[in-house]
Amino acid sequence: MKKILLFSVSFIILFVALNVFSGMLLTVFYQPDIANQWSNISKLPNEVVFVENSSVSPFIITMLSVIIAFVIQNRFANAN
Repeated sequence: MKKILLFSVSFIILFVALNVFSGMLLTVFYQPDIANQWSNISKLPNEVVFVENSSVSPFIITMLSVIIAFVIQNRFANAN
């Protein structure tokens, strides 16, 4: 039970931390192209898109979190 709890907690912490770090990197490196956006406006859009596809796949973040959480769980299990 202790192993499962350690794995779950480390996975959740790593998953959230990697997603926050990925969002921070996307925000830092985002460069809007404001000058060219005015030239291609024909009419105002009826919809607003809040979420677009990120450059970092959620699958990659999930698998990286699982691998690191598994390593952490094994290291603590071997230490006891």
